[in-house]
Amino acid sequence: MTWLDEGLWGSTGDADTDFPPGTEAGNLYNPASKRPGRLSGHEAEVVGSACRAADAWLHTSQYRVGIGEYLVSMLQREHVRRALTDVERSTLGAADEGCKELQRDWEALGAQLMSAVKVCQAEREGTWYRSSTQTEDCRKLMGRFALARSRGRSQMGAGVSSEELSRPGAPQPGCLVVRMIMHNLEQGAK
Repeated sequence: MTWLDEGLWGSTGDADTDFPPGTEAGNLYNPASKRPGRLSGHEAEVVGSACRAADAWLHTSQYRVGIGEYLVSMLQREHVRRALTDVERSTLGAADEGCKELQRDWEALGAQLMSAVKVCQAEREGTWYRSSTQTEDCRKLMGRFALARSRGRSQMGAGVSSEELSRPGAPQPGCLVVRMIMHNLEQGAK
């Protein structure tokens, strides 16, 4: 079972609080929403492979990029100019590398997820993510699909127009902020 399947990754760490059963998020992320049916054969392999690829991408998003975003938010709250510590530099460097990995793998992940989504859509003719008879494989896939799409938007700006990003006070993708900081650190080192 992965961290995503455990449902403990929400803000409180309690799946029933963060992803209440009966809600769309609950259907996707709460282990209590597990479905009895499973795919088999080629369909199971297509969906399983897409889930593994999404798990790897989301792991980078959560543990390499997410920690850098968290550090940036902490630094922004300090309201004091100071030099970064070695640990902070290292953390931002790891987040920058994670951002490069996310960007590099984004299109391939999207193609793989879309192939798997087609399998699941065929299973329930377009009602797969709400259906109580949907397979467990497709439920897990759709949770990964929704989270990857959300993370792609917030961390890389995938699907966000330059007009949206240029509005004053608009939230900036985490990787953009991390890369700007790393660029400034590199310029300052010269």
